Amino acid sequence: MEDLAGFNDELLARVIASSELPIVSAIGHETDFTIADFVADLRAPTPSAAAEIVTSAQHRVEDRVHALEARVLRAGRFHLMHARQRYTRLSAESVLVRLRDAVSRRDQRIDELRFRLEASSGRRLRISAHRLSVLSDRLRRQDPSLRIATTQRRLQQSTERLHRSAAQVLSNRQTRLNRATTRLEALSPVAVLSRGYALVYAADGTLLRSAAETAAGQTIRARLGKGTLEAQVTATNTTEKHSS
Repeated sequence: MEDLAGFNDELLARVIASSELPIVSAIGHETDFTIADFVADLRAPTPSAAAEIVTSAQHRVEDRVHALEARVLRAGRFHLMHARQRYTRLSAESVLVRLRDAVSRRDQRIDELRFRLEASSGRRLRISAHRLSVLSDRLRRQDPSLRIATTQRRLQQSTERLHRSAAQVLSNRQTRLNRATTRLEALSPVAVLSRGYALVYAADGTLLRSAAETAAGQTIRARLGKGTLEAQVTATNTTEKHSS
């Protein structure tokens, strides 16, 4: 960085910023940045890249100027050829005079067009350089890597929130399921049977709720907490009261 210290000078930065001519910064290598890079109109990664940017634009303008100049010259020669042909056919002094005047006017017109073309090309070159500088500045401010990093952070945060929310919902559902299972098991007839009770069915499978629904000699089936058994009724008593 000691080699680049001269380009980190505040006075130099102010001079570059106030320059009316476009300034292209191409100091050091692509990874090296100085204050001059941030105040210049355009930053190139290397000096050779800066030369290519500047000369390519200039060459395009020069090629366009040369092409237009060639067209103008061809047009001039074409009109001059026709004028000479007319002069040869007429062979009159007046025609020669008019032809010379016409050629002179054409020459003046060609000079005028060439001057206007050069002026227009210079303006377009300056405008293109300014637009390139503006676009380069916008591109630096809209670095895609920054947007990608921000999006990745947001995605990671959203994923973490989703995982926490899913875990909370799953825990709540599991708690509710455990409570419902406990209540269901408490209300299950099987649980009642495990405490010493039994379900008694008649021979046709009808659940008996009273001793009057069967009679001595009939076969009954009892379901216990574990297993079933069959028995024969020897007597019934419908008057027995429950002890309090």
